[in-house]
Amino acid sequence: MRVKTALLLFLLSMSFSVIIASDASAAATTDVLPVTVIDISSDIPTYYAVDIPWFEQETPGSCGAAALRTAFGQLGDHLIEGEIRTAAQTTSTTTLSGDMIRAAHFSNASEEGSGTPIQGYTGKPFGTDSYEIAFYVGTPSGKTAANEFLKQRLLEGKPVILLMSYGSGGSSGHYRVLRGYDDRKGTVIFTDSLGSHPVSGSQWTVHSDTLYANFWDYSGCWAQIISPWSISLTPAESPTPGGDFQLDALIDSGVPSSGRSAPWSLQNASISLELPEGYSLSSGTGNTVFGFNSSGQALVSWQIQVPLTIENTDMITAGVTGWINGTGTHPWQVKPYGYCDVVYHETNLNLTDWSPPEMAEFVVSSDDEGVLTVNASLTDDGSLQNVRLHWRMSATNWTVANMQYVDGSTWQTRGIAPINPSGDEVLQFQVHADDDSGNSLVSSIYECDYDYTTETSTTGTVTETQTTTTGPTSSPPEPIPFEVMVLVILGAVSVIIIVVIIQRRQ
Repeated sequence: MRVKTALLLFLLSMSFSVIIASDASAAATTDVLPVTVIDISSDIPTYYAVDIPWFEQETPGSCGAAALRTAFGQLGDHLIEGEIRTAAQTTSTTTLSGDMIRAAHFSNASEEGSGTPIQGYTGKPFGTDSYEIAFYVGTPSGKTAANEFLKQRLLEGKPVILLMSYGSGGSSGHYRVLRGYDDRKGTVIFTDSLGSHPVSGSQWTVHSDTLYANFWDYSGCWAQIISPWSISLTPAESPTPGGDFQLDALIDSGVPSSGRSAPWSLQNASISLELPEGYSLSSGTGNTVFGFNSSGQALVSWQIQVPLTIENTDMITAGVTGWINGTGTHPWQVKPYGYCDVVYHETNLNLTDWSPPEMAEFVVSSDDEGVLTVNASLTDDGSLQNVRLHWRMSATNWTVANMQYVDGSTWQTRGIAPINPSGDEVLQFQVHADDDSGNSLVSSIYECDYDYTTETSTTGTVTETQTTTTGPTSSPPEPIPFEVMVLVILGAVSVIIIVVIIQRRQ
């Protein structure tokens, strides 16, 4: 009888183990979501927004100064509104558009026309390039061109300030900073310095057609673009000990020749090189004067002699400088005056590793509860560090999560659970990573449809031509988890031991 009881316990234990294994296998089922790759240098995402601070304007007429403070905050500069109001000649009621451009150029390096230094913006040693543009939107093609222009500047990370009426069809002007757009809703999103709350009141959203017809037409669709310069250093070939190599520098001001109007002429643009010890120039000069083409770009090259030993710390520093002189009269300026502002930007190049990390594969999978796991396969010549996943499902700030190293080249973030999905959502992902040589990756944007309900789990659908499906739509069940297997084995062994003991007592 005791033997029969023990055998019955054993069979019950094994049946329970099978149930556990079956449940574990079912719980491990995942779906791989099709992903659309958006190269923001040429493609436009479904929606987009930049992370941007909000500052309430300090006086009734200082929306322009507050807009500039917000725009520079987007770039990481922390300015004081009172200093901006002084540079922009803000009155009790307004800031004129011409003064907005000059105030963007301004810095602690600025001088009066006589060459006398001016006390500029605290904490801003050099100025930033800026220009104005106006659009004709009387035709559908004109609106399309304006839309595409604004979106491209957003994707480039360049702040854009629009002058429009404060209310629909109103006669009072107001500056707002462009924050984003959502093509699903046809809306454009701004940060508004008259918002009463830093979350709900600072963001102002308007339908695109309404923006053109009832607000932006106030100024003839005038916009100001803040355009920091950039330098891209690229060796034509890898440096070898005792040899020489060509170094190319692509300088981009972001300002087309049409944006260089008379009051803000650019002069004496130059680029300087600082070489590591033992390196020398075979051709070219350490300080090269250049001119921008009609697109606002310039290419400068040098031939560099390499010493017999290349150290891991060998670094080239390039700095580009430009002088913006203003003496002419702008039609929208309180008072013209002579001044000289200095624009400056610099970058570094590690001579043993100058290639940023690259994305090899990007996979998003969903379990039956709609919880997401993201795997990113990254390659790099050095050692990766500080890998972050940015994600969102609307035109708001990114949510940032650290990615954990798994194995090989794979990094992973688990447990992403979109809050209150309203149906068909378009999730956006972007990976940021750094390596130990100071190179950085900001990946393409990855979009995938997310249509999760409690009744069904879906893989989403993507119909765009540039779609990368990173795996089968339905993945096979994953192996039984190790912990479950251990419990099953321990249970079975325990029953066997009991049976043996009972038999011996008989």
